[in-house]
Amino acid sequence: IDIKNISAYEQELCNYAFNKLQAVPNLKIYGGYPRIGVISFNIDGIPHALLGSILSREGGIGVRTGCFCTHIYVRILLGKEKEAEDVKYYEQPSAVLPGMVRISLAAYNKKEEIDRLCHFLWRIAAESDIYKKAYVYSAKEKDYVPGNNKITL
Repeated sequence: IDIKNISAYEQELCNYAFNKLQAVPNLKIYGGYPRIGVISFNIDGIPHALLGSILSREGGIGVRTGCFCTHIYVRILLGKEKEAEDVKYYEQPSAVLPGMVRISLAAYNKKEEIDRLCHFLWRIAAESDIYKKAYVYSAKEKDYVPGNNKITL
C-alpha cells in the first residue's frame, strides 16, 4: 500500500466533504483549513446530540457528538468558555451540554457516503421542527430518542 496515495485520497475526501457541508443551510463548520479528515459542525437550532441521534436512527450514519476529548477548546469555539468554569456543569449528561457533531474520514470512506450524510443534513435542516417534535430527551438513555410523534416526510 502506498501511503502517499492513501494520504492524497483522504485529503480529496476531506476537501469534498468540506465543500459539500458548506452548502447545507444553517450548518456551521468549526476549525480551520487545511485540515485532516475530521470535521466538526452544528446546525443552528438543533442540539448536537439530537442531530447525532437523528443521523444514526434515520440515516444509519455514525457520528460522534459532544466535546470529544477537548472540552475547554470546544466550549471556546462555541463561545461557551464561561460555562466550562462551573464544576456542576460537568455533572450534566453530555447530551444536554453544548457540543458539536463530528465526522471522521479515512481511506475506506467513499464520496457516496459523504453525499448520503449531506442528503440527511439537508433534510434535517429543512424539517428541523418536525424532528424536534419527533424526538425527546430520555434521562434514562441520556440521549435523544424517538418519541410518540412519528415522522412522516
